[in-house]
Amino acid sequence: MFKKYKKLHETTVARQLFSNYVLLFLIVIIIILLAIIANSLYTMNVIDKKNLNQTKFYQYVKNESFAEALKNLEMPEDAYMELLDTQFRVINSHSGPHKIGYQYEKSYMINILFNNTLYDYTYYLKNSKKILLIHVPQNNYPSRVIMGFSFTILTFAVLLILSLLLFAKFTAKNIISPINELVHGVKMIGNGNYDYEIHFKSKNELELLRLAINHMTEQIKKEIALKEASENKRKQLILDITHDIKTPLTNIQGYCETLSDLSNIDDATRNRYLEIIRKNSDKANTLVVDLFELSQFDNLDYKMPIAPIELSEFMRQIFINFIPSFEQKNMEYDVDIPDSNICIMGNEQKLERAFNNLISNSIKYSGDNTIFSISLHETDTSAVIIIKDNGIGIPKNMTDMIFEPFIRIDPSRNKHTGGTGLGLSITKKIVEKHNGDIVLSSQLNKGCSFKISLPRCDKCC
Repeated sequence: MFKKYKKLHETTVARQLFSNYVLLFLIVIIIILLAIIANSLYTMNVIDKKNLNQTKFYQYVKNESFAEALKNLEMPEDAYMELLDTQFRVINSHSGPHKIGYQYEKSYMINILFNNTLYDYTYYLKNSKKILLIHVPQNNYPSRVIMGFSFTILTFAVLLILSLLLFAKFTAKNIISPINELVHGVKMIGNGNYDYEIHFKSKNELELLRLAINHMTEQIKKEIALKEASENKRKQLILDITHDIKTPLTNIQGYCETLSDLSNIDDATRNRYLEIIRKNSDKANTLVVDLFELSQFDNLDYKMPIAPIELSEFMRQIFINFIPSFEQKNMEYDVDIPDSNICIMGNEQKLERAFNNLISNSIKYSGDNTIFSISLHETDTSAVIIIKDNGIGIPKNMTDMIFEPFIRIDPSRNKHTGGTGLGLSITKKIVEKHNGDIVLSSQLNKGCSFKISLPRCDKCC
């Protein structure tokens, strides 16, 4: 049942987990890149609008004018901007601490020009030969760094949480959900619900596990059905044994009581009653013997002695014993047994019992003026015996169950034939004990054909 899933090993849980880890690693890398990109956008569009961007001011003053820079860019609180001439005099100012005309010390300005301090930036405007001085408040850079770092961490955390949720959902669909379904299914089956079937789709060992559990459940259901059928057969067997043994015992008891109660009975009647008692005793004894023999074959400890048997001569001797019975019922017979030796390993007594049962049944149930045939031939590995007649036959719906104990086509017929209903069961057990098999082919009113195959051996006595 697992043939169509033979390629499942290509996608194992280990490989799938490894793929998930690789995917998770790639997701984290992508999240980091997205966080960096978001930080840059946030810095340009949010932080830089709230904090002083010296480069933008410089570009505006250089390309436009001092006034345009102030018009288009926002100057944060505590920051200021001054425009100086080459003598370091203030010629224009915005929020600066010095008045127009104030002159910076040369040494101070040279230090700023060449070494820019942490909070003062100077730019030389070549075209206008002016110097742009921009002062950044002390809290500008720390706040800018903190805001950027906080935004980056927040962005990374949000993207990571969303990605993990999606990743968890993906993982659950492929691994966790099937495992939960398996656990639920096992609980249902463990509670005795063997009709429950686990359903999910997967491409790894979990699919094989699902199939195995469902297959196990089917096997358990079959075992339970077989156990129930066996129990029903056992009960029916007990009923059949009770019924079949009760009838002769009742007859024996009745006629014994009659003989005991009647003191003036004549000799002819007494002898007739005694003959009835004898026949019923024989019937009860035959039933007990057959039951004992049938139980022997079902016993695992039973060891059947075997020896080499030359089957051709063995079958001739069995058939010869039945010739008077064939002639008594005006039955024609056809025998096809080769002169060559065909050797098997077996138990002569048991095999004789098996073949006697089949031939006796054919004589009993075929009727007068019918045809009986028996043939023996060999294959490379087996000796094949076919016992056939053109009598009443067996209905097709009973061919599979005819070897069960007490199965009879017409129970009333056994009242006249004296059969116990165990003959074919014993025959099948004997053949199987010889590692052979027996097959019935039959049609109602067209006769029966029993084909027995027994393993050959190379040596004969």
